[in-house]
Amino acid sequence: LRRQRQMCIRDRVIPAVLEGRDVLAIAATGSGKTLAWAAPVAQALLDDKPAKGQRLSPHQRLRCIVVVPTRELAEQIGGVVKDLIRDCVLRSTAVWGKVSLGPQRDAITPGVDVLVGTPGRLRELIEADVIDPASVKTLVVDEADRLLDMGFRPQLLWLTKRLPRCEQRILATATMPKDVEALAGELLKAPIRLEVHPNTVAVDHVQQHVVMAHPRDRVNLLLHLLHSG
Repeated sequence: LRRQRQMCIRDRVIPAVLEGRDVLAIAATGSGKTLAWAAPVAQALLDDKPAKGQRLSPHQRLRCIVVVPTRELAEQIGGVVKDLIRDCVLRSTAVWGKVSLGPQRDAITPGVDVLVGTPGRLRELIEADVIDPASVKTLVVDEADRLLDMGFRPQLLWLTKRLPRCEQRILATATMPKDVEALAGELLKAPIRLEVHPNTVAVDHVQQHVVMAHPRDRVNLLLHLLHSG
C-alpha cells in the first residue's frame, strides 16, 4: 500500500509535465515529488534540440531553474537530478549561499542545462552575469511551503520577473496554506492541480523528533544519536 501511494504522485505529475502544462503538485514529504517533475523535465530538455546548424553558447544552455529553500535540499535535489541525467548529454549543478561564489561560478561557466539553487544565491549569480535567465523555459519551485515559511517570497517574485521565455512553471509543496495558494495564483497559468494525501507534513514511515541543544553541543549530540541508532 505504501509503495502504491508513493508511485501515485509520479504517475499523475509526469504526463502533465510532458504535456507542457503548468503544474501544482501537492503531496507529502517523501512521496516522490522530485522525481515526478525531474524525469519529464529532463526528457523535455533532451527533446528541445537546437535548430540544425545552430550552436548554443554556455549562457544559452541554461533552460531550467529549480528553486529550493535550503543548502541541504539544493544538495539533495541536485543529486537526484545529476543521477537522473548522468548518462546523457545534459548537465546540471547545484548552488547555495554563504559559501564562496568562485567554485560555483566555475561549475556553471562551461554551461549547464539545469541549475538547482537557493533564492539568494540564484539572484547573486544573475546579478553577477554568471547565468542568463533569458533562455530559461522551465521554472520549478520545490518545497514551496518551506520557501514561504523562510521569507523567500520577494526573491521568488524577483526571479520570475527575469524569465521572459519561461513556458512552464511547476510548483511542488507538501502543504497548501493560504500563502502558497496565493503564490500559485501569481506564478502559474491555468495549472493542473494534482493532490495526493494533502495537508500532511510527512508520510507515515517518516518519524520526526525535536531535540534542543546548545550550539556547541550539536555535533557531539548528532554523533551520539547516529551511533545509538
